[in-house]
Amino acid sequence: MLVSAALDMLSAPRMGKGQRFNPAKLRALREALGLTPDAFAQRIGGKVTARSIYRWEAGSNLPSIPTLQMIADAFDIDIGILFEPRNPLAEPRPKRKGRRSA
Repeated sequence: MLVSAALDMLSAPRMGKGQRFNPAKLRALREALGLTPDAFAQRIGGKVTARSIYRWEAGSNLPSIPTLQMIADAFDIDIGILFEPRNPLAEPRPKRKGRRSA
């Protein structure tokens, strides 16, 4: 596999509800492959530019889901690698029904 070293660094579960894109993982993947933002953008294809890569890595913009899928396809990785694992402690608690008695 092309990115086996990067996959060792970026273990992540499959993408699921409650996960968020992690810009640091995108940058770690690119750096593990030894690619510049420009070379990374060219490998992804489409309308992706080096400027887009810089913005995604900085967290100032987010790639769309179709673009994330293009990244996953271009580097033969699971899309879930680019997301933070779900944190069950950060989820809001369900509201209780009824009122407490005094």
